[in-house]
Amino acid sequence: MNTPFSTQVHDQESLIAKLQVLEQKRNSLYPRQAAGIKLQRLLETLRHLRDYPELATRADALLEKFSPSAEDIFALAKALESLDFSSGSAHQTQMHLLKDLKQVGQTFANQQLEEDMGAVRRIAQTIRDSLGQGSQPHIAEEAQMLEDCSEHDFFVHLESLIALIHESISRRLLSSEPILLVEDDPEMAKLLKKHLDSQGYTVEHAGNASVFHDKVQEQPFSLVLMDVSLPDADGRNLLVELKQQGDLAHIPVMIMSGRGSSIRAECFALGADQVFDKPLDLHALTAAVSERLKTKRLMESQAFFDPLTGLPNRAALYQNYRRYLALAQRHNKPLSIGILDIDHFKLINDTWGHPAGDKVLRDLSTLLAESLRESDVVARWGGEEFVLLLPDTPLQNAWQVIDSLREKVAAQAFETPDGHGLNLNFSAGVASVRLRSTLEESVARADHALYTAKQEGRNCVVAQPENGFGTEPPIRLIIADDDALVLSSLRHFFQTPPFTLETLSKQLPDLAVLQEHPPALLLLEICSLQREDFAWLKALRKNPHFHAVPVLVLAGYGHQVALDTCLNLGVDDYILKPFSPSELQARILRLLQTRHPLGRQIEASKP
Repeated sequence: MNTPFSTQVHDQESLIAKLQVLEQKRNSLYPRQAAGIKLQRLLETLRHLRDYPELATRADALLEKFSPSAEDIFALAKALESLDFSSGSAHQTQMHLLKDLKQVGQTFANQQLEEDMGAVRRIAQTIRDSLGQGSQPHIAEEAQMLEDCSEHDFFVHLESLIALIHESISRRLLSSEPILLVEDDPEMAKLLKKHLDSQGYTVEHAGNASVFHDKVQEQPFSLVLMDVSLPDADGRNLLVELKQQGDLAHIPVMIMSGRGSSIRAECFALGADQVFDKPLDLHALTAAVSERLKTKRLMESQAFFDPLTGLPNRAALYQNYRRYLALAQRHNKPLSIGILDIDHFKLINDTWGHPAGDKVLRDLSTLLAESLRESDVVARWGGEEFVLLLPDTPLQNAWQVIDSLREKVAAQAFETPDGHGLNLNFSAGVASVRLRSTLEESVARADHALYTAKQEGRNCVVAQPENGFGTEPPIRLIIADDDALVLSSLRHFFQTPPFTLETLSKQLPDLAVLQEHPPALLLLEICSLQREDFAWLKALRKNPHFHAVPVLVLAGYGHQVALDTCLNLGVDDYILKPFSPSELQARILRLLQTRHPLGRQIEASKP
């Protein structure tokens, strides 16, 4: 699912989002920038007061300091105030300098400005980390300089980084806005594709209506350039189809026709953005494409991003949902959806005010966006609710991802604008997406699980116990042990729904086969493990498909070395023989309840 195209689009959106935050912070830091310039001028003046060498030395020291603090500035003001400027004009100068120093010191003491500068440096670090090994080392290098520079050079590097990102975005917009060319004439298609390619555009070609339908389902296009006459359809009918599909209707469509002006008015009436007569003027066509994409870009920046958090909004989520659902259907891949809600968010607004609530939403949005995969989507659903779309992710793994996010948020230090610390938690519901579900239906299923999470005390993640592409599969346990007593005990407890129990021979299964349907738990008998089985266990723990699968080993006395090896390789728990059947049952249930997304339902279904 993480195709080069989707990665490119996500990289672009991520860079744009970071740029928006940088520009917002830059604007809020204008007073600090002005104060810094003013401080430089004051220090240059004070360093030349040679009749007061101690004051000049202090000013020199501050000029050379990496980042002068408010305390440094106030100390210099105090030293200036203690001096005796005897003449009237000198005393007046002293008072002006003193007043300006104190004003600068107060600006430097503004905690919010300090936080904003720290936030800018942290954003620079995330840009460096994401681009340092990529194709834009010049941006990563400037981000590194902004992260490490003194306050004296801070705004220079900030402006430089913003300019570089703007340049990069402008340069990459053409390649990240693919055009779909629908033309049945091979020579004309070749000519148009070559010309548009030479202008920096990415062009996909469809020679007929059938290919056209496939391509618009598989990836989003920024513009469609279509011949009105196709071998298997009338281009006007395809135009109507596009304009009737809500999440495709916004795509600009340019029609090419060899029929003269007879159908121009009809095409415009059906929703065409522009109509060109053949033979084409390629330069006029290129100019029109550029202008149309520029207009679309402006409209989308206003329509598809939440202005407060910079995250995709509902409209953008609709587009991503439709595309990922089509890909899940086509390739028979799982698709999961989650909705999270900040616990007691109203209390934050009531206690600290709406600016504090807004800051929490922005900071949480940044944390969520930076913690997910490039192919994942996190969007603001409304208020304090966020929706996550996790392609190529089964329910169990989606639950694990969102629960890890919950732990990460709980461990994060959040603050109000005036520096008061906040502890933040969220509740979440997660569900698999059904084959033909609308976004509203899928969100409703996840929201039902969210309601359960709220009822169960908040600060938890609950999975909706139903698979999106059929019924929820049973909770599958795999055991590699031929001990008849152990097998009998396990069958007694775990052979009835919602469980299924599978036994293995001495040879452990191929991981590539096993990952197609990962089990809920693996139980291994340690004395039957061979040397190659330890390598298998190591590979299992490195495979992301099995990160959420607990492993329990049965060990006898005298196998301490093998047991230590297993624990070092990531085994979750062990039990020593002989053991009681109820103890084994309790260990298995405990692992399932903490690691499986349906853990709370497992609790209710104990045999």
